[in-house]
Amino acid sequence: MNIRLLITAGIIILIPAIGFAQVAGCPDPLATNYNANATVNDGSCVYPVTNYSPVLIANLDAALNESSGLAYINGQLWSHNDSGNPNEIYRVNPANATVVRTVVIENAVNLDWESMTQNEEYLFVGDFGNNNGDRTNLNILKISMDDITNAVNDTVQAEIIYFSYSDQTSYVPATNNNNYDCEAFFYADDSLHLFSKNWANLKTKHYVLPAETGTYIAQLTDSFNIDGLITDAAINDSGNIVLLGYKNNGGNLYTCFAWLMYDYPNNYHCFGGNKRRIELGSALTLGQTEGITLLNDNTGYISSEQIIAGIITFPPKLHAFNIDQYVSDIITDANPVNIEAAGVTVYPNRFTESLTIANNNQSASTAYELSDASGKVILKGTLPSGITVLDTRKLASGIYFFTSNGGSVKLLK
Repeated sequence: MNIRLLITAGIIILIPAIGFAQVAGCPDPLATNYNANATVNDGSCVYPVTNYSPVLIANLDAALNESSGLAYINGQLWSHNDSGNPNEIYRVNPANATVVRTVVIENAVNLDWESMTQNEEYLFVGDFGNNNGDRTNLNILKISMDDITNAVNDTVQAEIIYFSYSDQTSYVPATNNNNYDCEAFFYADDSLHLFSKNWANLKTKHYVLPAETGTYIAQLTDSFNIDGLITDAAINDSGNIVLLGYKNNGGNLYTCFAWLMYDYPNNYHCFGGNKRRIELGSALTLGQTEGITLLNDNTGYISSEQIIAGIITFPPKLHAFNIDQYVSDIITDANPVNIEAAGVTVYPNRFTESLTIANNNQSASTAYELSDASGKVILKGTLPSGITVLDTRKLASGIYFFTSNGGSVKLLK
């Protein structure tokens, strides 16, 4: 029996909630489709575009100037290059982006290696790059984890998984103008999940195939308008998914982005859950973002390949990132407060170690101040569009006022 509370004259009364039904929807006030009546999150939350800058670790070694995939294996970071490069994988020091070990996959040729993922027993390398859309030899290399992590083995053998796409009927070449290129996959629930790089319509298609040696037809499960080109994918044990990519915004203006997907239905139907697009910045700063791996604490690494623009070469890079603030539990009891005139939402109220501000203004930054009860300004700055998190650990408990664009709200710590 459901119980509802009635508080009157200081007395709490328990009332049976006969026939009280939970309402499915998006209960997060920061989402664009927030439903104030929702009592159960159905994974439908959609958020404004968020800006986030990954942290540069260092330029990658020249040996990885076309880094196209990343995997984190037993505390070790691994990568590989894409088409036409040696049939090698490289262990990378995540502290300085240097190559510390090279392993040759002896029975393989790097036709177009584009992504890597792993389970507890095997590393998988996707040889499924398909710029022309006409490949009939798509395959995935499957390498024993014991062989890779054994420091004595600098040469290993791979099992091979061959596949084709369930919805592809034409193999007429269409260079950079087809929907059967692929540069992204991850392992989950005994299967490999592939995400296409659709040159023709900027969507991505989600395919699934077994992670066992053999020949298969990758089954199309769903598609999503990603508005860009997907270059890698990753998942962690919490089921949080990140899809990495870039987009040509005209001329030579390329920007990099990621889509976060979580709280989706069973069977990894990730396009049916919460979704957030994060703009990472210009490719001239980040490089062409091609590889990503996501750790269980929601931190991870992004690798990029070098860009040659005329006489200028932008080196390959290794970045670190943290998405925990975006995929933690949806805020339903943090008493978010709005400054409607400024288009700003502030939460939680009462705050402790941090204060999160959602600036819903898409085209302009917004100034802010945080003052104590005496009127003394403690923090001030400018909010970019999207989410900003302020560190408030050093602030004393008490009353504060958050002000932006002439509006003000009272906060408690």
